[in-house]
Amino acid sequence: MLTTHKKILTMVNLNIKDFNKSNENIQREIISFKNLIAQLEMKELSLEVITLINIEITRFNNCSALTKDFIKILRKKRKLILQNIRVKQSIYPKKYFSQNWTALGMIAFGPCIGVILSGKFDSWLMILAGIFLCSFIGGLAGYLMDKKVSNNGKQINW
Repeated sequence: MLTTHKKILTMVNLNIKDFNKSNENIQREIISFKNLIAQLEMKELSLEVITLINIEITRFNNCSALTKDFIKILRKKRKLILQNIRVKQSIYPKKYFSQNWTALGMIAFGPCIGVILSGKFDSWLMILAGIFLCSFIGGLAGYLMDKKVSNNGKQINW
């Protein structure tokens, strides 16, 4: 059983040296990363997840600031943090299931249903109808799963 802590996230500060305020892309990525951390501070997380988040932030702080790969490194750290909270705590970003299930319906089920419909109606355009129909059904299923996760309090607005 995972233990959760009321004082949720005693976090290592994001340390950015030589911050160039004229670069809007860097500003946007830093704000996005800080918003993610702010959302996670409101959730009850296990000590293991808090430690993993702090390790990733520390690793980021140890790398040289504002290299040409700054945005790439920041996105990688954000992705690792999101993956850790998704796997270890079952906390998902907003619209996580909707996006995944829409893509799954469109790619996996859409062509199959489309081929069946095109054979039935003798028109190749039914393949597109199958893709559209299955993407709609997948999106609807994902929306319902997102709603369930949101009602359980396992979703972050990020």
